[in-house]
Amino acid sequence: MCIANLGVEITQGVGARWVPLLNGWPSGHPAQQPQRFNTWWNEPIMPKTVSDGLDRTPRYSRRDLVLGVANKDGGTHIDNRDIDYDSLTRDSFSMEIAFKDAKGKTEMMAVDGNPVNAAVRQIGHEVLVTLSIDLPNARKTRGF
Repeated sequence: MCIANLGVEITQGVGARWVPLLNGWPSGHPAQQPQRFNTWWNEPIMPKTVSDGLDRTPRYSRRDLVLGVANKDGGTHIDNRDIDYDSLTRDSFSMEIAFKDAKGKTEMMAVDGNPVNAAVRQIGHEVLVTLSIDLPNARKTRGF
């Protein structure tokens, strides 16, 4: 499973939590294509929780997630959080899983943690990978 460039790490019998995929994309998941920064930064990637579960339509962009953490969640300062941000980060982003083993299937359990924190880690990784590819040429063209 992959949502907003995040995966779910499952510990059998314990639970599951959001994790950044970094370079560990699931098989069958299309690889990300290179994009211009503004497109990448503003492309919606994170869905929203609605009353009957997860609306898989991407709504929040990388920009929304990073600035939400920076401006609303104790980053540079704390603004009032809006209802959508709270539902995404605090009100149990609605993703549930069940385990199936030799004993049978468990009850559905929520994936633990704040998906935005894991998404910001993934975004940081994507920036570092991009810089490691593009920075040497950019420096060379500017005479550094």
